[in-house]
Amino acid sequence: MNTSGGGDPDFSSDEEFQDRHYSKHTEETEHGSHEEGRTSSSPTEQDTSGSRSKVPEAVRLRINSRERQRMHDLNSALDSLRQVMPYSSGPAVKKLSKMSTLLLARNYIVMLLRSHEEMKRLVQVCCIFIFSSDQFFI
Repeated sequence: MNTSGGGDPDFSSDEEFQDRHYSKHTEETEHGSHEEGRTSSSPTEQDTSGSRSKVPEAVRLRINSRERQRMHDLNSALDSLRQVMPYSSGPAVKKLSKMSTLLLARNYIVMLLRSHEEMKRLVQVCCIFIFSSDQFFI
């Protein structure tokens, strides 16, 4: 599976989605829709007030530490998911991106669900055949 975006339309469109999503998120953050405690209506009003943020340094350090830990936990969970995914893991295979890992996991789960449904259907057919065949042996 090619995760570089070349040749596989799903992954190239996912990269386009990521680009749009992240640029939109960056734009919103710059304009203050996701920032905590922001009271000014435009970025220039806050810039003229002096400091960029009113959050004390100690609080900012705790927030950064929690965010770093959250990202480490997320990356560990994704690494664990990558280990159980049916994907070639040889030395020549590139590590899956976060988005690719989640999409591959989702597709694998859907495939397993369909396979399970098909197995249930086949078991029902076999049971019907066996019970109908038993009548001939009695």
